[in-house]
Amino acid sequence: MSKYALPRLEFDSPLVTTLFAIERMRADIGTGSTPPDVYADLHQLFDTVMSVVSARIEGNHTTVYDALDRLNATGPALDDQIREISNIAGAVRFIDGIATETPLTHSLVRELHRRAVDGLVREGDPTPGAYRDKEVGITLPAVRWHPG
Repeated sequence: MSKYALPRLEFDSPLVTTLFAIERMRADIGTGSTPPDVYADLHQLFDTVMSVVSARIEGNHTTVYDALDRLNATGPALDDQIREISNIAGAVRFIDGIATETPLTHSLVRELHRRAVDGLVREGDPTPGAYRDKEVGITLPAVRWHPG
């Protein structure tokens, strides 16, 4: 049994109200006195961190430090793990660039998928931007247990 557990909260809990208030403040970060260039840099950093987190959910083991170091590097083509992070960040920038009134449609979902898997081998898709017509599964790496 884990010594850590997520608390069970009722929706009328004061903590839930506070969490929603914090989320609203995060969305309004650009309305203060932060200089635009600093805001843009922070926004890009946040997008990169969130892209790394998203890629890690998919099994990518790149650290935030490695992503920041290698995303801006010049030279040979990006390896699959860095390209995955770059693609996710690009899809987020695409979302940021479309009108807030843009409806969530099948074609928008397919475009986001196309952008997220573009050029990937390990996490790629033979039909980027199209719905799959066969089942896929998540495979977990073998876990080695060492007593002691």
